[in-house]
Amino acid sequence: MPPHVTLLYPFLPGDQITRDVIDRLTEICAEQEPFDSPSNGRPDSVQRFSTCHPRHPSHFVALCQRLMLAFSECEPYGGKFAETIRTSR
Repeated sequence: MPPHVTLLYPFLPGDQITRDVIDRLTEICAEQEPFDSPSNGRPDSVQRFSTCHPRHPSHFVALCQRLMLAFSECEPYGGKFAETIRTSR
């Protein structure tokens, strides 16, 4: 899998990603205040999830929560985890 930031997984199947879905995603992201996302102060690092700790996880949590509200049919990780993002180190 290429480098990425997971915000809502699993998402909709490809054949369900319509112009309306893209417009909703665009609107949600456009309303989000921009923020830096370096992990452990090293924006050029590559890390496994188990060692990756965003400096300000609240930004990711807020964006994930907005996506979850807009796409309630997409249960994050199939409901496997109580928290969307680990907020403690």
